[in-house]
Amino acid sequence: MFGEFVPLLYLYLKGGIMKIKENVVKCDECRIDKPINQVKTCLKCGDDYCFDCESEHVCTEEKLLKLAFSYGQDAYDNGSLRLPFLDKDLIEHCIEGLAVGEGATSYFREWLNGWDSNNLKSADK
Repeated sequence: MFGEFVPLLYLYLKGGIMKIKENVVKCDECRIDKPINQVKTCLKCGDDYCFDCESEHVCTEEKLLKLAFSYGQDAYDNGSLRLPFLDKDLIEHCIEGLAVGEGATSYFREWLNGWDSNNLKSADK
């Protein structure tokens, strides 16, 4: 009964009523701001999508290649060796579930490109 009034009472006691902005996230599919409790994050590609767009969400190869590139950059930044097959995130999010000959080498290549790009950036400094 009093649960909804407690936060307002707390804000009043803290020194005045403040306007509270509800946390919102933009859905990557329909591009509309949605309350955070109505949005999911894809565990594979990292996109945010609302419950209305859940059935339309597809992890495209382009998104996954960008993700592989960023995993390579992160691996270099974390001091990992230049061995993409040891990156658990890359295997779990991009390669797991692919059939033999279905294109895992393109993900490994993008991971290596990401690792090499950060390596070259650090050499310039």
